[in-house]
Parts: sequence; structure tokens; C-alpha cells
Amino acid sequence: MSCSNNDDESSSDNNPKPDLVYAIGDKGPGGGVVFYLDGKGGGLEAGTTLGVAKWEDSPNYTFTNIIGLGTEIGTGKTNTALIVSAIGSGKYAAKLCDDYIQGGFDDWFLPSKMELKAMYELLHDVGCGGCISPLNNIWSSSQGSTKGSAWNIDFMTDRDTTPYNNWMFELNKNADLYVNPVRKF
Repeated sequence: MSCSNNDDESSSDNNPKPDLVYAIGDKGPGGGVVFYLDGKGGGLEAGTTLGVAKWEDSPNYTFTNIIGLGTEIGTGKTNTALIVSAIGSGKYAAKLCDDYIQGGFDDWFLPSKMELKAMYELLHDVGCGGCISPLNNIWSSSQGSTKGSAWNIDFMTDRDTTPYNNWMFELNKNADLYVNPVRKF
């Protein structure tokens, strides 16, 4: 699996530059940690944890029902754009990721439920505990079963010893959870 920053770019001797090859746990092109590879030379990398924020700050619990949000790998970027378009300005999870810049890249987004699960698996299956250092629950960009909830994962819980609904579950959008941006490369 390989990727390059610009497939059309060549070195000074007119020979193509060798493709960069990434492995799970490597430093990605944006300076994040590679946690998912798509089998086509690209993948996803996790940036620096941005602290805590609400998914949507709604003091009156009148949350926005955002239509079209996905849960699968590959839907986080679109989810983030839909959330920011629907909610607008503020300091909520998707907006923090949308505004984030790291490694010269400004295309970071709030991961979908399954993208976040892939990040969790990096920590628990590959043993890359020092690669990403999230604490407790992290928001995904996937809305829950009601307009007032969204999916998150508790990164401090071991899924092998804990029932599924106790490490990946829906929470009220007003909860303050950690935010970890990701980007596609």
C-alpha cells in the first residue's frame, strides 16, 4: 500500500519520486497517526486531541436533526460538512475539527462512528497505546437514533471484557466529550 503527495510531481532527474508507504501506527502526511489503510495507498490519520466540547450546544435541548449523516468509514468528512452547515458557527465538536489545521492540512474532520472504531482498534488491537492519547469518551460525527443523541466510544474501556453497548454508545449531544480530528490521505 502506498501513497504520494502528488503523483504527477517528479524529482530533479525527471524520474518519478518513490511512493510513500504507510503502515498502521506510522506518522501520516499531516503529522497524525495512521489508523486505517484503504488498500489503495490511502487511509486515515488521527490528529491531536482538541480537548472537550459538546456535539451540539443546545441549552433548551432543542437539537438539530441532521439528515444524511452516515456511520461507515468514508462518511466522516461529509458528516462534518453537513453538521457545520446545519449548526453554523460555534465551538462544538464538528466545527473544531473543521477549523483545525495540522501539518499544513486544513481538511480535518470529525470521524464517523466506524472511523472512530478503527481508531479505537489501533489502540486496543495493534497495541499503539502511546500513538494517540485520548481520554475516555470521544465524539463521532454520526447522529444517534434520536436527534438529541450522537455516537461516541469510550477509549478507556476494553471491548474484550465489556459488553458492546458499554464502550460504543449514544449520548446526549449536550455532553462534554473529547474531540479528535482525522483526515483522509
